[in-house]
Amino acid sequence: MRNSEIYINRIVSVLNEMENRGDLVITTTSNNNLAEEIYSSIVKSWLEENTDFEEPIEFTLPKFLEKITAVIQNNFGLTEGESKEISEKYHKTWLEQRTPKEVAELYWHQGPQDIALRAYYTVKLGNNDKEMDFLDWRKKYGA
Repeated sequence: MRNSEIYINRIVSVLNEMENRGDLVITTTSNNNLAEEIYSSIVKSWLEENTDFEEPIEFTLPKFLEKITAVIQNNFGLTEGESKEISEKYHKTWLEQRTPKEVAELYWHQGPQDIALRAYYTVKLGNNDKEMDFLDWRKKYGA
């Protein structure tokens, strides 16, 4: 039984108890429909009131990878497919070393431009983006 069904059954039980005590007169033929309406309105109200939460940062990775792919494509004149392959390979190397949350935090800190340059430098050119040569190379691209 799903949680919603448990809550709906509990609401039906409370409605029946209230009716038996004389606190409420129910004129519907289906207490379940009434309970479902009450439950739905509570859930809807709760969701409307609690929209100030943020999704976990790692949920933003797919959108961020799209940005990285676009930067690679624009900077180096590659096809979308080639650019996507580079960004995904680079991303995979990070996921082998860190959690998705850590990777997302790193990406957002560095920005799509820097991550795209690092991905191209590492994957396409076969260089190490953690060496000093990378810092000189990326200056050509305004970083």
